[in-house]
Amino acid sequence: ELIATLPARCDAAFSAAHSKMEQIRITAADTAAHYKRATAKVVASANGLEDAAEHLQRNRAVVFEVIPRGSKGARRAAEDLMQCRSALLSATQANGLVLNGWSATSSTMQPVIEAFNAELIELRAALRQSNELLQQRCDLLHLQRFSGRLGNGDVEQHLQQCQEELARLEADDLERACQELVAARRNYKLAMKSNLLAIKRASEYLQQDERV
Repeated sequence: ELIATLPARCDAAFSAAHSKMEQIRITAADTAAHYKRATAKVVASANGLEDAAEHLQRNRAVVFEVIPRGSKGARRAAEDLMQCRSALLSATQANGLVLNGWSATSSTMQPVIEAFNAELIELRAALRQSNELLQQRCDLLHLQRFSGRLGNGDVEQHLQQCQEELARLEADDLERACQELVAARRNYKLAMKSNLLAIKRASEYLQQDERV
């Protein structure tokens, strides 16, 4: 019975493992793409906020260095600074909208990540089963050769097929997709930290402007 059923069981196990790997690879790629889009938005928004903050800071330094207080040009300078301040406030508001939007979306990604990790656990179990069945099949083939039920040529052919199946699992690009997902999540977290620093700097510049 084992001789009759083992090949089919091996084929079914390998097919299930391949299907699970492909499903996980697609999920990893889609999730990584989501984090990449989020990172691009957060970085672009932070850059706009930093540009507006630096523009206000530069103009304020130049204005009060060149134009004496109480001069006729001081009023025009104050108006220019007010425009810079308004631009920074607008950039701050726009940045907040970006962060709120992506934060809401990111909260929905947590269940996806948890499900992804669960699928990886299932895949490891499927791969372990495939390897165990493969080892049993190899042992059985050697036993059949030793008993004379199969010739050396037939045994070597079946062993080669088993090794090819195993190589297909090992050569799959799942690991690369998972690494890309890990990198995308890490870059997203770094972008969020940079954005928070930009918010802090903009707040400091606005407070300095109020004191002036």
